[in-house]
Amino acid sequence: VLALMTLWWAWVGRDPRPDSIVPAWRPPDGVPPGAAGALVDQRAGPADILATLLDLASRGYLTIREVHPSGVPAEGDEAARVARSILLNVGLWTTEWEFRRTDRPLDDLAPFEGAIVHGLLGGQSSVTMSAVAPSFRELLPGLYHGLYREMVERGWFRHSPHATRREWLILGGVIAAIGATAIVWLGRVDVGLGLILSGRTVLA
Repeated sequence: VLALMTLWWAWVGRDPRPDSIVPAWRPPDGVPPGAAGALVDQRAGPADILATLLDLASRGYLTIREVHPSGVPAEGDEAARVARSILLNVGLWTTEWEFRRTDRPLDDLAPFEGAIVHGLLGGQSSVTMSAVAPSFRELLPGLYHGLYREMVERGWFRHSPHATRREWLILGGVIAAIGATAIVWLGRVDVGLGLILSGRTVLA
């Protein structure tokens, strides 16, 4: 099993040997930052969703500004600065972020980008992060799957990395469970240990 898994990894799992590496501080043209972030570690996460939101704002689909629940602007004239200073000193200032849709249509967005905008705003013109955080958090698994679909459609992966990991984890767990069953029910320690070690190899 170890030899078989090693050959499988060498055939389809090993990254190609890189040539000279040139640092790049921005994703290539046409590559959304969220997708680039998920590509680097092969996992979609909150940072990739946040990178997508910031990218959408930089491209003019959203505006993001700091506000305060009491109505005191985060930036403004001298009176606003004094009010903020007082609230900070008494511990009542809390940072709040407002997301507002612009008039730019969403037709040219990738599906996962459009899903993020709709999931965040829910048909409203503006929302605050604290107001939508609980419901938006529940949408994250679906947004991650949309990001994985985008990566597959771009040809970066043959299948979703998340689904592939899950399938191999299930396979390794089943093999190890059969080994444990062989030891407990059949008394076959040799077969059971072999299967458990094989399951651990598949998991690795």
